[in-house]
Amino acid sequence: ARTLHHGRSTASMVIWPRPLFLLCLAFQACCAAMIADKAQVLATSERTHGSGASSMGHGADVQGSLSTVSADESASDLATVAGHITGVTVSIGSQLPPAVSVAVRRHLGPWLTAMNSSPTTIHLHFGDCSLVSLGGDPGEIPAGGFLITRRGQDVCAIGSSPARGQKYSLGAAHAAYEVLELLGFAFLHPLEAITPTVLNGSSIPDGMRLLDSPRFDYRGFHLHTEHPLELTELLQGSDALLPNGSRVPWEDMFHEAATVFEWLVANRQNRFEWVLLTTPAWEASGWVVSSERQGRFRTLNALCHAYGLQCGADVPIADIQQRGWHMVDTSLPVATMIEQIRQRLHWLLSPEGAAFDFVSTESGFSEFTHGNCSVMLALISAVADIAELEHGAKAYIKCHASTGQTC
Repeated sequence: ARTLHHGRSTASMVIWPRPLFLLCLAFQACCAAMIADKAQVLATSERTHGSGASSMGHGADVQGSLSTVSADESASDLATVAGHITGVTVSIGSQLPPAVSVAVRRHLGPWLTAMNSSPTTIHLHFGDCSLVSLGGDPGEIPAGGFLITRRGQDVCAIGSSPARGQKYSLGAAHAAYEVLELLGFAFLHPLEAITPTVLNGSSIPDGMRLLDSPRFDYRGFHLHTEHPLELTELLQGSDALLPNGSRVPWEDMFHEAATVFEWLVANRQNRFEWVLLTTPAWEASGWVVSSERQGRFRTLNALCHAYGLQCGADVPIADIQQRGWHMVDTSLPVATMIEQIRQRLHWLLSPEGAAFDFVSTESGFSEFTHGNCSVMLALISAVADIAELEHGAKAYIKCHASTGQTC
């Protein structure tokens, strides 16, 4: 509990007393897959591009020898072969998302130096290689991928050209975190990064050229807040109300969003979504559609974009279970329900609204039931059409693998 809450003894375990072991197991399995995939990359000296199996949707090319050095090699050898590093200089190019730029400098802070001549100092160039002419045209890197190269004391990490409509390269962000991991950092837990006591450059030898690109375009993480999980109050835009009647302000929890977004980028995700909820009290007070809640969502999404991610809202169409914030009243005519969908999507997707990038939704009227099939299909089509034609956004739908969901 202490680790999950990053030292903050507040909301989730007190408000939601159900055991958290299922979430822990899910994170553990996810991280184990990432570690196994990373080990496969580092154990391979050369690989045909894109052929590596990956549970998280990314393969890798490794060009060059990933050699290691012994602890007793001389300082001059370390400068050449990349052993223990006593200092780093950092330059940031325009490719790198701004929140990633800040995070990289923060992580490397204890080793930042102005001593360029030391044989155990390396120069890290993130998002731009032009100053050191290490080669690599972003336009030649596969979409979403990155290239890391080293020559002498210079290490350059760049990404592919930004995706359509995006200002920054998420591939460059993935490259930055790959460099950090090679130096000894680890991003295994979504609320706490691991910082090494010593930077070890043995995994970035002189002459290294590492090309990596994702196997899957959509690499997303879904937080199912319909179940009692950490971060639920934060992601609902809500303060956390404790059993003793005290309140944890939403602003005091906001920093945890940054750690989760960073964890996603470090593990090469590009999308994050969560279920939006409602309560009878929120409905009665009107807070569920308030400008305060909408503004908090917009703030979360601005931070999401600052990490180069896209964030989506999971809003059920007619599924009424587990306090999901469903969009329609199924007792009304179809035309009226479609108008309700239009109003909700405008609230969620418009830049002046909550500014989500996409919507996700549910099929059926509950996990085990559905209404008239023609009506359900009409509502599903309305969500897709309104999202794309009126907001330029994608809509995704999922169906429970349960019973009673066939037409």
